[in-house]
Amino acid sequence: MPPKPPDIGILSAAQHAARERDTLREQHQAQLDAINALTAAERARAERAEQLLETERADRRHLTGALTAPASPANGNGKLPRAAAGKAGQQ
Repeated sequence: MPPKPPDIGILSAAQHAARERDTLREQHQAQLDAINALTAAERARAERAEQLLETERADRRHLTGALTAPASPANGNGKLPRAAAGKAGQQ
């Protein structure tokens, strides 16, 4: 009489360990994938924030430059108009 085949429902300790190892590996890989996705999302958010900040800085430089630029004389020849020159000398 040939030997009876092992019951398929019964797993050896090595098979249990292999299944547990594979399950843990899949869980760890899922965690790593989630961490990578979160890191990529945070990096993209930070890059967008840097771009917005640079835009705001450029706008501020432009506005500050416009506020602090010397006023050009009204007549365009580098001299104050007579009325303004006279008033400037009176003070």
